[in-house]
Parts: sequence; C-alpha cells; structure tokens
Amino acid sequence: MNSSINENLITKPCVGCGFCCITAKCAAGQRLYKSSDICNALIWSDEDKRYYCDLMQLPGIIGDQYKEELYAGEGCCSNLNSWRKNVIKREVKKNKEIYNLDPMFQIFLRCLGREMFGGDSITLLLYSFQGELLKRNIDKNMIHVTTKLILHNIKNNRTKFNDEFMGGIEFKDERVS
Repeated sequence: MNSSINENLITKPCVGCGFCCITAKCAAGQRLYKSSDICNALIWSDEDKRYYCDLMQLPGIIGDQYKEELYAGEGCCSNLNSWRKNVIKREVKKNKEIYNLDPMFQIFLRCLGREMFGGDSITLLLYSFQGELLKRNIDKNMIHVTTKLILHNIKNNRTKFNDEFMGGIEFKDERVS
C-alpha cells in the first residue's frame, strides 16, 4: 500500500461506482476541470457497467502519472459509501463546457510554467494569443475563459524564484472586453 495513505485504513477494491468523482473531485479534477461541479474525466462504460477515470486511460507516461497521483489500485476507503452495492449510471449534471483545456495541453502549460520565461514574455504571448483568436472571430467570452485557464495553469506551476528573478506575469484581460 502507498506509504502516504494511512495503513490502518480498511480499503476494498474499486468497483467503479463513481462516488468519489461525483461527490468530491480529486486534485487532478479540480486543476483540470475547475469550472465543472464534478470531474469531466468521469466516464461510464456501458460494456463494463461501471465508471472509469478518463485521465487514467491516457496512454504512456501521462496516464501512468495520473494513476500514481490518483492512487489507482489502492482501493476504496469510503466505508460509508452505499453506491458500491448498486453500481449504476447515475444521472448527474455535468457542466461540460467547451472551456476546459485538454489534459495534454495542460501538461504542456505545466512544463511551460516551470521554464525560465520572463513574465513580460508570457504576458506578450497571451496578448498575441488573444489577438489571433479575435481575428478568427472566436467568441469573446470563450477567449476570456480560455486565457484565464491558460494563465492559471502557467502561474500555478511557476516557482517563486521565476517570479522574483524573471518578473511576475502582469496580464490584464482588457483586449477582449
């Protein structure tokens, strides 16, 4: 069992009931699908009659990283979860907006945030990005929300050193207003 999980905790194998993802998004779901009430990576399999995490289904190292972060294979530790006994497709309202960023793009932004780019460079890049989207007649609200999500991903992965040494990001979303 993973050493970061309480070893006295009684776990049972995951049955894919969806309880965790529907009632409380994991940290990955909160990062990736901030605007949704429940995790948009939650998928129902008609064939298997259970839920799966779409993030854990991603190929290669990306899927492996999500499996590690989400403790895949560690089991269910929610002993009061009655859903385990009745695994069905639940009717839940997903706020599946088109504004959620693709998980692979978010990984790219995470890497970009860690690099030694000055705040001015990132700010100029974001303004240029908005300008290109405006030229293509993309909805202004979509541009605003997408830019905000990109900025959120970059800022949350920048170190304090990058901000102090390379300058913080001073992006004001005025061009889209």
